[in-house]
Amino acid sequence: MTEQFDAVVVGSGPGGSVTADVLSAAGYHVLVLEEGEGSDKHAASAPAYSMTQLRDFARHGGGSVALGSVPIAYAEGRCVGGGSRINAGLYHRPPADVLQRWQERYGIENLLCRELDDGVERAERDLHLSKSGKLAPDYSQRLADGAAALGWKAMEVPRWIESTVDENGRIVERRWSMRETVLARALESGATLWKGARATRICIRRGRVEGVLVEKQRSGITRFVQARTVIAACGAIESPSLLLQSGIRGNVGKNLKLHPTVKIIARFDETVNSEPDRIGSHQIHQFMPGMLMGCAVSSPSFLAAGIADAAPEEIKQIREEWRCLASYYAMIVAEGHGRVRVVPGLDDPIVTFRLTRADIIRLSQGMAKLAEVLLASGAKRLYPSARGGKPVQTLRDMEQINLISTIKRARLMTIHLAGTCRMGQDRDAVTDSFGRVHGVNGLYVNDCSVLPSTPGVNPQGTVMAIAYRNAVKMVEALQ
Repeated sequence: MTEQFDAVVVGSGPGGSVTADVLSAAGYHVLVLEEGEGSDKHAASAPAYSMTQLRDFARHGGGSVALGSVPIAYAEGRCVGGGSRINAGLYHRPPADVLQRWQERYGIENLLCRELDDGVERAERDLHLSKSGKLAPDYSQRLADGAAALGWKAMEVPRWIESTVDENGRIVERRWSMRETVLARALESGATLWKGARATRICIRRGRVEGVLVEKQRSGITRFVQARTVIAACGAIESPSLLLQSGIRGNVGKNLKLHPTVKIIARFDETVNSEPDRIGSHQIHQFMPGMLMGCAVSSPSFLAAGIADAAPEEIKQIREEWRCLASYYAMIVAEGHGRVRVVPGLDDPIVTFRLTRADIIRLSQGMAKLAEVLLASGAKRLYPSARGGKPVQTLRDMEQINLISTIKRARLMTIHLAGTCRMGQDRDAVTDSFGRVHGVNGLYVNDCSVLPSTPGVNPQGTVMAIAYRNAVKMVEALQ
């Protein structure tokens, strides 16, 4: 029997959840497809920021890679709530200067508007934003102390994670992901959620959407779901992949943008990392726009992975004294770009990204500045995350390192990807100013894919605000 819905939203992350919320509140019969299973019972047993959590709730266990002269690892959420379930929960409002630049450069209509402001207000209310304050991890405060010693601008960033102290004096964090907030409200309004369901193809006839083919992961059974509107909101890799598999070409999958990131593990003489299931929220904004520094996941398993190239005796000591270690990052806004391609016979798309010479220089500068602030914070030994990287104890040690060569051997990573279905009115855009795919009636993209570039900060606030703005426009089109 053919299932029928007014709209199918592919993906339950920030963009998909906001879209489903707006459409279902307007009275439309909405189906949300989530490829991940998203077992709540299993979620409760997976420690936060652990390899177990990443394996269970990220595609390929967080081990996806953008190929290039310097490979870049990336992680995508594959669970109910998408990326909002696995990231650090840092929140930034959409940067006004970035929005203005996007509007002017790409001819995006009405980007700075009341609906966008409404989307910002809704996101901030839904996410229960708060700061940890005195409850922040010690290693987070160390980053702020190092910045203060150098006269650099630093701040604690609000998060959609609430920190409290239980009756035993232990700090407990509650995460307000899409699953607990926006998606939950959409389901209360009548939306339907299918877990473990992968959209394999959007069915289009004579330039109009007719529905989508959905494969149930456990049974392998594929069924047709009829809908006059389909919204791809499954991320900067999977959304263009779905469009390409559905026969939509043009510039789909091009213009991949991301925040390449380098890391350094710092060793202190005293305990700074007593709570491995938490993450710091202080950031250094001294070198924005273009470069941002902050705290990375510092659980024992992630620390062990980060120092895999250290000498055996050092690795043994580090594993025994992990409470004295913490991981930090420096990320940049890259000039380079990449692409998502689908290849017949392969289940997953091929992702590539090319760093420019300027990107490599900026990453090397980021690593040098990160080392400087960590040494100023009281760190006694630094381990740059690069193959064959040598420990650093002084700034002079850092100055003697060939940083360009180090970056080319670095373990670069990112969790911020965008741009592969860029919106705009110019001929290179995949969608119009509100996410409607050019040339196909009833087909939209409404996630980080439509952003023309990465915003230089965590993009979830930007994605949610723009997704709300676009979804309001969808409701007008459906009437």
